[in-house]
Amino acid sequence: MRGAGSRAPVLAALASCLVNRPNQLDPPRSSTPAIERQFYAGTDVRRVETAVLRWSDGRVERHGVERRRDRDGTLRSVHVFEHDRPTGVWRSYYQGGGPRSEVDFGDGVSRAPMRFWHENGQLSGQGLGIDGVKQGPWTFWHPNGRVAAEGTLANANRVGWWKHWSEDGSALPDTWHGDPPSDVRSPDGTSAR
Repeated sequence: MRGAGSRAPVLAALASCLVNRPNQLDPPRSSTPAIERQFYAGTDVRRVETAVLRWSDGRVERHGVERRRDRDGTLRSVHVFEHDRPTGVWRSYYQGGGPRSEVDFGDGVSRAPMRFWHENGQLSGQGLGIDGVKQGPWTFWHPNGRVAAEGTLANANRVGWWKHWSEDGSALPDTWHGDPPSDVRSPDGTSAR
């Protein structure tokens, strides 16, 4: 016959299974959509208005459109979130209402278009990005509308050969960004080193 002491490890193992098991009576987590508003101090002017999800476990996630405004009520930006993650096209505006930026967050994996403007309304930069980070071929313009530079960006950093132009349109020397192999030559035939 076995002793009572030999049952203790078995009972302890069974008890730990019961303790570590989630309570079957806990209600499933649910969320309720809401709008959060922040105002400028002492005014009724909305500074930020954000669509959120309030979860039964106390979490709050941005989910939907978020609008930011200046003190005078001028719209400064429109952002879109899905479960706290940037998504869709984000837009920002200058004080006068003209476009400042338009960034497509796409699917977070594929390249999506991004555009930026000078305050005078001229395009200042255009290219591609992944999840809101500049990636791939880009072109930048001077405020007068003439091309300023063209090249490739990787994680928002210039890489490889870049072409440059002055505001009057005359060509400037090309520049290399990054560590070139010893045999890299510029488009005009000079060494990158």
